[in-house]
Amino acid sequence: MLKSSCKKIFLSDMQSFGNALFWALYINSDGILLEAHEHFQKTGYRNRYHVLGSHGVILLSIPVSGGRETRELITKVRIDNSKRWKEQHWRTLTSCYHKSPYFFYYADDLKGLFFESGDLLWERNLSFFIWTRKKLKIHNPSFVNQTGYIRNYHLFWDMLIYELEKEYDIQEYRYEGKKHPVRVEFDGKTGDVFCFYDSD
Repeated sequence: MLKSSCKKIFLSDMQSFGNALFWALYINSDGILLEAHEHFQKTGYRNRYHVLGSHGVILLSIPVSGGRETRELITKVRIDNSKRWKEQHWRTLTSCYHKSPYFFYYADDLKGLFFESGDLLWERNLSFFIWTRKKLKIHNPSFVNQTGYIRNYHLFWDMLIYELEKEYDIQEYRYEGKKHPVRVEFDGKTGDVFCFYDSD
């Protein structure tokens, strides 16, 4: 049986804007899978992000109902809109970047993202993700895990590659010109997906 690397999928939590590492990993992968079945965690970038101000790094945080101790499913976490976070974030961004080249080119779109209605953190972050992906002109596919928390990645990656194939109407895997693999395995440490083929 022959083994070859066929896909590198970046698995990530849904972040508010995402930092440079997040976007670098996405750009250098064959696609991203956004985890929708985790529970909210107070660490990470699910409801916060950093911007660079004149006096150093500024942490901006989107307040969530129940505070940092909430343990809701990430898609059900509600933003606490009783706090004036939208105005604060927008003022901070404007103060930090209003003299930057092209800021006013993006300002109206960005302001619209901050002040759009809605109180679900997941949907807000998805809006940020889609907007940033479009502005960075990233064409790698993105997927949302809608199948439940993944425990058996071997079975899951069979399904994901099938979906990739269906979405892009691929009749044969383009990797080394081989036909459909006999088995697909996922390496959780590297993010690589390996395809196993019958040797002819």
